[in-house]
Amino acid sequence: KMRLNFVIISLAFDHMQILGLLAGAKINWPWQIAIILKWFVFFQLDVDVAGPECLARGLVTFENKWWFKVLLPFIGMATVAVVKTIIAVIACCCHHHKKHKKKKIIIKKSGLGEDLAHNGQSTKTITFMVKSFINIVAFCYIMMTKAAMSIFSCYFPPGDDTGASFMVAQPSEPCWQEDGLQFALMPPAIIVILAYSCGYPVA
Repeated sequence: KMRLNFVIISLAFDHMQILGLLAGAKINWPWQIAIILKWFVFFQLDVDVAGPECLARGLVTFENKWWFKVLLPFIGMATVAVVKTIIAVIACCCHHHKKHKKKKIIIKKSGLGEDLAHNGQSTKTITFMVKSFINIVAFCYIMMTKAAMSIFSCYFPPGDDTGASFMVAQPSEPCWQEDGLQFALMPPAIIVILAYSCGYPVA
């Protein structure tokens, strides 16, 4: 029986994400390679590629998109948990229904056997949830790191002698102002960089 090796798929996905980063480099690629690299950008799972702000400008703001990017692993984990719970409830209901339809004697498990079966199922569920979280974190690593680092990326407009700088990701927002958006997102960005961008490779 053939089994799909998820490690190979994960390595291939990571490789495509890294190649997608080269599309944004200031290199004069041959047009054949440039087209291929642009397609690899979609493997970075970056919501900016889809341009959602074109559909709902009032809802999809830069701040909302940023929070969605850095919280995506937890959103994905919550989704997996809900789906897993629904499947477990449906399976339990179906099993209960079949149990009543059978007209043969069912030998009940001993208390110790039931405890072992319950603990085994709980261990499998926890293992599945942890694996899912690690996989989601791995797939979203580049997108989350880029989102966190973008908060500290600023530029000085050419020809402006005031010395004011603005965010590269959101040119209308000034940098290093206490009442600005960049200043508000700096603490969570630092947490993401330390706990996720640096912590995940070390772990």
